[in-house]
Order: sequence, then structure tokens, then C-alpha cells
Amino acid sequence: MEATEFMIINEWGIEIVVKDAVQIDDTNFLHVVTTTLLKCKELNKNRLLIDLTNFTRKTNAAKLFEAVNISEQIIAMGLKIAFLASHLVNDEASIRVETSGYQKGIFIQYFPNRQMAIDWLLK
Repeated sequence: MEATEFMIINEWGIEIVVKDAVQIDDTNFLHVVTTTLLKCKELNKNRLLIDLTNFTRKTNAAKLFEAVNISEQIIAMGLKIAFLASHLVNDEASIRVETSGYQKGIFIQYFPNRQMAIDWLLK
């Protein structure tokens, strides 16, 4: 699977729409994250919206923390990451990812709707 198969390049940044048909799990999660970061760098985009509306998490929380640990690369890019996922807004693992990210200087937040996510990204 190529990460570009579900990327939408917008004027304000990159949007990724994840569908259940796209298999992202513990075996390829970090590859997808790395590929996405490379695409952001290549296109000089520092705002990323990941739409998880129709996605059921198939990765364990430890994998999410591994992604946050690529923080030096994310911080250097000044990347802001918004997750569109109303079903994960108050999820315990999501809150830990947000908190862990902020502690490392990474701007990550989960949102219940697309407009709120885009407004936050553009601040």
C-alpha cells in the first residue's frame, strides 16, 4: 500500500482519508507515518488532517506512542496534526497521545468535525 493512495493535497496542507478498506495495523503503521512525513516534507506542507471517521483503530496504543517518538522530525517540520475522529475525541489512548505530543512540542489534537479541525490547523 502506498500512503499517497489516500492523500488529498490541499492549499492549506495534506488531508488523509482513512477507510476501513485501507489496512493500517501494527505491521505497517510506522511505515505509513514515515511515508506521510516524507510527503509533507516533499510538498513543504506543515498541516496534516487525518480523517479517521470511517476507521476502526487496528493499532495498539503503543504504536501511537512510537509515532510520537519520531518527534524530532515532526518538531523540525513544525507540523500540526489534526485527527478527525468524533469516536476518539475523549478516548483515553487519544488523550494520552495528545498529552504526550504536547509535552514533546508536537501539536496533535482530535476533533469531532472537519471544520473545527481545519480551523485549528489554520491558527
